[in-house]
Amino acid sequence: MRPRTLVALVLLAGIVAACAGDSPTNPSSPPTSPTLISVTVAGTLSLVTNQTSQFTATAYFAKGTGQSVTSQVTWSSSNIAVATVSAAGLVTCVGTGTTEIRATYLGVSGSVQVTVTRPPTYALSGTVTETAPHLSTTLTGVRVEITDGANQVRFTTTDATGQYQIANLSPGTFSVKAQLVAYDDTTKSVTVSGNTTLNLTLNPTLTQISETFNKQISAGDPPCYVGLPCQVFAIPLHNTGVLEATLTWGSVVDAYLVLQLYSEDTGRVLAQSDSTTAAKQFVSANMSTPGSYQLRVVGLRVTKITLFTLTTNHTN
Repeated sequence: MRPRTLVALVLLAGIVAACAGDSPTNPSSPPTSPTLISVTVAGTLSLVTNQTSQFTATAYFAKGTGQSVTSQVTWSSSNIAVATVSAAGLVTCVGTGTTEIRATYLGVSGSVQVTVTRPPTYALSGTVTETAPHLSTTLTGVRVEITDGANQVRFTTTDATGQYQIANLSPGTFSVKAQLVAYDDTTKSVTVSGNTTLNLTLNPTLTQISETFNKQISAGDPPCYVGLPCQVFAIPLHNTGVLEATLTWGSVVDAYLVLQLYSEDTGRVLAQSDSTTAAKQFVSANMSTPGSYQLRVVGLRVTKITLFTLTTNHTN
């Protein structure tokens, strides 16, 4: 081969090798992250003081996809005197007014405006009376108190008609206690979701009562006709038990009196002392039913002014 031809072939081979070395290998490109477009915040926009509410955040990307990022965003409140927000998006209302709850993710923020108002309040009212059979007997000066819940220690007392009212109460379920000297305490549960009426009854405390009545009567008194009651004493009994009464007077010459125990509820004489001329009469009856009773002094013979003494002993 000629020298000139050999040189040309060597140069051509070098050029081909060089071109082959410059050819691209086309490696794989790294994936591109989707572009974040916006962040939206969702939650209850009208709340009341002391209420809590969970808010959520969603991130939206260029391809139209949405992703929950509630636990990844940075939460903030523009007015922490109205409401605070935790790192998890839990909003706690501490005052009243408006605040902006904001969530920030990868430099993009979204927010909503929240309004916080005072919770609604209601009134609790009613009447306090004695227990049966004296439900018409209203009680004055009864202390009516709320003993638990959000309204604890709020109280009032009943007026001259036995009525009470406690206003501006937060809604909820709580216990109401009524107290009055000489009566057993009573407690009831009530649920308040609006203006509510709760009537209460108190049972008189069991006490041994002794009463003495002194009275003068004469034959000329209009009510003291023979065989009719000269005097009537009301003895309301709130509990069952024995009622005893003793009647004494000055002289058998002056008067002849009989003692009767009478039931106003049934209209019957339940017991009567012996019809003797003794200047002392005694009556006793076992009262199985609470109710309204009378002790009646009946004159069978009255000739002049006579002082008599009536003593009762019963449990009420």
